[in-house]
Amino acid sequence: MLNGNWIPISKAFVKHLPEDRPYTKLEAAFSLQLDYDQGKKVTQTGYAKLWKWSKKKIIKFFKDMNVEIVYPQNTQFKRKQRGLISNLKRDQKETERGLIRFIDSKWLDEDRDQVGSNKRLKRDQRGVTTNDPNLNPKKDTCPHEAIVDLYHRLLPELPRVKVWSGKRQALLRARWNQGVENSDGLKSNCIEWWEGFFKHIRSSYFLMGKSIPQSGQKPFKPNLEWFCNEKSFINIIEGKYH
Repeated sequence: MLNGNWIPISKAFVKHLPEDRPYTKLEAAFSLQLDYDQGKKVTQTGYAKLWKWSKKKIIKFFKDMNVEIVYPQNTQFKRKQRGLISNLKRDQKETERGLIRFIDSKWLDEDRDQVGSNKRLKRDQRGVTTNDPNLNPKKDTCPHEAIVDLYHRLLPELPRVKVWSGKRQALLRARWNQGVENSDGLKSNCIEWWEGFFKHIRSSYFLMGKSIPQSGQKPFKPNLEWFCNEKSFINIIEGKYH
């Protein structure tokens, strides 16, 4: 296959990862891949705690997967940093030795059909596909499914998302790319920012639909689409409803 012997796995399986036992290598690979796809900032210590592995096992696993964590500053001078997962390039002469292979999903061809035809790919005069994410600035990098799952988990009292497409995706994508920074220095183009955003919403009596409506009016229960509307979004982060 284009990227090795792999099959797609739904991100929804994250809720089935173990909490009461150490992760298997396959579960750890899935967890690592998911964090990479979402651009999540991580640490080896965090994985050791989550996977219930020793630091030595974590280091060996990263080596086998051919990935590393890149920190903002040299860890010799600044401790307790969170970094991003980086996929290292393999030597073409290196053998796989039957290891679990890390998939650099940012380079996968999402438009390729099941028989592997690439006739639909548009190429420039040099023969480079425009599906290369570095050449296509309009590529959607927003982790819609992960944010919807987070909304469901942190705000279960509010209306659940049943369909997330078209206008709704465009609204969330715009807020993701807006790059709004919170008090912790996180920006809205990372999943941790959205966790804080939903917790901020939870602290508002009004946004949780607990306000007593005026006579003859229905109780107001906002949903994820309403939160992603630009006007509502700005009012929320500026504390208008708190």
